[in-house]
Amino acid sequence: MQKFLNNFFKIKERKSSITQEIIAGIIVFFAILYTLPVNSSLISKSGISEDAAFTITAIVCAITTILIGVVANRSFVMGSGAGMNAFFVYTLTLSLGYSWQEGLSILLVSSILFLIVSITGIRTKIVNAIPQDLKFAISAALGLFIAYIGLDLGGVVISDSAGIRLGSLDNPLVLLSLFGIIVVLIFTVLPKKISRFAIIFAMFLTALVGFLLGLFGVNNMPSFNFNTKVNFRETPFVAFLNLGILKNPKTYAVIISAFFVQLFDATGSLVAVGNEMGVIDEEGNLIDSKKIMVADSASFIIANTLGGVSSITLAESAISTKNGARTGLSSVVAGLLMLSTLVTYPLFSIFSTITVNGESYAPVTALALVYVGIMLFSNIKKINFENPIITITSFIIISMTIFTSSIVNGLGIGFIVYIILMVVSKKSKEVNVVMYFIAFFYILSFVIDYLLVG
Repeated sequence: MQKFLNNFFKIKERKSSITQEIIAGIIVFFAILYTLPVNSSLISKSGISEDAAFTITAIVCAITTILIGVVANRSFVMGSGAGMNAFFVYTLTLSLGYSWQEGLSILLVSSILFLIVSITGIRTKIVNAIPQDLKFAISAALGLFIAYIGLDLGGVVISDSAGIRLGSLDNPLVLLSLFGIIVVLIFTVLPKKISRFAIIFAMFLTALVGFLLGLFGVNNMPSFNFNTKVNFRETPFVAFLNLGILKNPKTYAVIISAFFVQLFDATGSLVAVGNEMGVIDEEGNLIDSKKIMVADSASFIIANTLGGVSSITLAESAISTKNGARTGLSSVVAGLLMLSTLVTYPLFSIFSTITVNGESYAPVTALALVYVGIMLFSNIKKINFENPIITITSFIIISMTIFTSSIVNGLGIGFIVYIILMVVSKKSKEVNVVMYFIAFFYILSFVIDYLLVG
C-alpha cells in the first residue's frame, strides 16, 4: 500500500511523506467542519430542509475533495461556496421567485457551460492573463475577507446599520473566540514542531476550555449535540433539468448571470489559494491547469446533480499546505473524514456554530479562519507598490472585496479600473487581450444583475 500511495501521488518526488500528508488532511478536515452547519443553515433559507442541506453539503464536500485530490494530485479541499450559496438563496429563490428545485436546474445548466469553458482551455487563458501582481492582490483580498468572516463568526466584530464595530466583550462566546484567536497566534510563532499543528492544537484547546466552562455553569458554551442527524429521505440526490423554466425568457439571463458568478467565484478562489499552495509559477501561470480546472468545474455538476448548490476551492486549502501537504493524498484523507461525519457528526458537533437569541457564533472554528486569512493576506508583500496602477488596482480589489463582502465584486471592479488606467496611461498594448474580455464580461454581469434584481 505504501508503495502504491508513493507512486500514485508522487509523495517522495514532492518531498513529502505519507504520515505528513495524513496529518495535514486531518488538520484541514477539522478546519472545514464549520462549513457544514454554516452553509446548510444558509441554503435552508431557499426552502430545502436544513437536515437535508447538511447531509448533501457533507456528501458533496467529501466527493469533490476526493475527486480533485485523485485527478489533480494537489492538496485542495472543496466545499460549498459562499458566493454561489448567496446567489442561489437571495437572487434565485428569494428575489426572483424560483423554487429551489428550479434554482438547481438553472445552476446545472450554468455548470455545464462552466465545464465546457474549463475543458476548452478558455478558463486557463483567463487565469494566465491576470498580471501576477493582481494575483497577489486577489490572494490578499481573499485573506482579509476570510479573516473578517472568522472575526464575524466569533462575534469579535459585528456588522449592522451602524457599520462594522467591535463585538460585545461581556459575551462569554466572544471572549472564548478571542481566547482561541490569541492561542492560535501564539502557537504560530512557536518552534516549527509546534507551529505546524497550531490550528488543531488551538481548536482542541478552545473546545476543551469552552466545554469545561459549560460544565461549571456558563451558558451556551461548546458542547456535544447528539441530536444532530443526517437526512437522506429529503435529500434530492438526483436533480433533473426542469425544461419548463426555459419557457421563461428571463431564465436565460439568469443562467448567464449564474455562469459569471461560478466562473469568477471559483476562479478567484483558485487563484488566491494557488499562490499560497505553490501551483502558480513565477510567470503567474497555473501549473497543471487543465487537470485542476476540469476537476473543480466538474465539482459544480456533481454538486448540482446531487442536490447541492456549489463546490469550490476553499481558502482553508492553505492550511493543509502550511502543515506539510504536497499531494492529493491529504485531500483524499480530508474527504474520507468528511464522509464519516454522516455517522459521527455528533462527536464533532462541539466545533459547530452556537445560536443565541438569533445570533450565530463559532468560537472554536473562528480562529482557523483568522489564521488562514493572515497567511493569505501575507501575499500583499509581493505586490509591486512602486507601480501606481498596480497600487490603485490592488487597493480597489482588496477594499471592494471587503466593502461588498464579495470576491466577485472586488475582482470585477478592480479589473475594470485596471483596464481604464492602462488605456489612459497609453499602456493598452501591455495588457493581455483576454483581460479586455474579462472586464467586458464583468460589466455585462453587473448590468444583468441590475436588470434582474434592480
